[in-house]
Amino acid sequence: MFHDAPVNAVSAVRCRRTPKSFRELCNRYKLEEVASFVLNGTLTPSAAEGSVSGPFLRVALQFPDDLLDDSVAVVEALKSIVLSDPRCIAASSGVAPGSSSDVRCCSDPEKRIRFFVVADNTFGSCCPDEITAQHYQSDCLVPFGEACMSRSTRIPVFYVQD
Repeated sequence: MFHDAPVNAVSAVRCRRTPKSFRELCNRYKLEEVASFVLNGTLTPSAAEGSVSGPFLRVALQFPDDLLDDSVAVVEALKSIVLSDPRCIAASSGVAPGSSSDVRCCSDPEKRIRFFVVADNTFGSCCPDEITAQHYQSDCLVPFGEACMSRSTRIPVFYVQD
């Protein structure tokens, strides 16, 4: 029968490069600056009436094909940086930075900062994919790698280039 035939591997998948350290990721992708951008956020829609600003809660991270291998490690490193920042604690709990609160951004599902990886851009790897970011209801978009620096009118964009 057909199902009794031996199965031979067609190809072997191997990791092409060694994983980068936390510090290498932070330096290459400027994660401290990205975290600062995310945590500073923008004013809320009712800001004209005196509301305070808050962090971006839904963040789309756009990677071109050649950087996609690092996307999971970048997200984990960025989460670590954001969670250790005093502004994250203040944004999630309403306390002043520097106070001894144990509340973190992820403790309240409504105030949790979420990162989404966006890849396989519709237009080209250099253009910010605002359409996909909007499909994820992202508050901002962070494209990594080469970029054409086109102006965005839909959502805030923070470009990270080598």
